[in-house]
Amino acid sequence: MKSKKFSMKEKGIRFWHYTVAPHMLKIILQKVIKPSPVYVRGECSAVWISTNQDWEEMVRKKGFNDRRKEMYEMGCTPVRIEINPKMVDLIPWRQFKKESGITPFFANGYEKVDREWGANPKEWFASYKPIPLSSCNLPPQYWNGNEWIEQGDIPIIIKNKVYFASFDELLKAKIVGIEGSVWDVQIKIKYEETIQYH
Repeated sequence: MKSKKFSMKEKGIRFWHYTVAPHMLKIILQKVIKPSPVYVRGECSAVWISTNQDWEEMVRKKGFNDRRKEMYEMGCTPVRIEINPKMVDLIPWRQFKKESGITPFFANGYEKVDREWGANPKEWFASYKPIPLSSCNLPPQYWNGNEWIEQGDIPIIIKNKVYFASFDELLKAKIVGIEGSVWDVQIKIKYEETIQYH
């Protein structure tokens, strides 16, 4: 499958992986953005990237029916991380539809629903392979209700107590295992401590 490495200066485009805080915590600790799982035959696994510079509504397909404002208000903070296109093989959506094996039923359904939400499929790109954090421009940015910011410390809960860990501290953490849903992620790190992120 052919792919392309895009210039960061190409048309001034920046490439973003949009998600929510619990998913980003997993990404930071695993040090990689993994392709989305396939739950239904006819779908295709990929890491999804957007050139929308504000937000990507396709995030709502992951089980979040609310817009960014509602996500933030319910405590599921929107997050984004910039991808260095010189270091990642990116596939435009139109090419992905042709060569990935995704069925027309799912491809057309994605486009229809996401356009109704305000998304633009021309801004979609995919990577068939996991994207390591070394191919990203760090740190990630968090939505504070008004704008994107580089959050210094990330709130976590360790043994029912609230702590704050810096991005660098989380990068250095040693993972023993990850369990739980997006709403209650449990991550075991060195010393068998359990981190819960809400």
